[in-house]
Amino acid sequence: MARGRKKKNRIRAKRFENEILLTCEQIYASVDLKQDPESESFQGVKNAVGKMIKRLLDHKLLREQEFYVGDWVFSGGDRSMAAVEIIDVNYKLKTARIKDKKEGEIWVRFNDLVKDDDFYYL
Repeated sequence: MARGRKKKNRIRAKRFENEILLTCEQIYASVDLKQDPESESFQGVKNAVGKMIKRLLDHKLLREQEFYVGDWVFSGGDRSMAAVEIIDVNYKLKTARIKDKKEGEIWVRFNDLVKDDDFYYL
């Protein structure tokens, strides 16, 4: 069971990785430091920001959403069809925009989507 937990945490880390990097770059720019993503100090800041996000998620101060842009999903729960990527999300209406082969870009309710977990384990 611990193996599954690690995979889930790694998926979470990948999901927030771009935001963490952007935040670190903004921190460095605001204090006028040289931005070297390979330096130890930059990695330390990145690690601290990542830990802060993890604490916020764990204490439910920041809520993890069901679907994100870039997630691969099956439309209508029919796994015989090919998985499609979410290109936009509206959390207020609980809908996601996907690119369907037949109909083009369409909005679909979260209830009609099933996440493709196998995509992350390739």
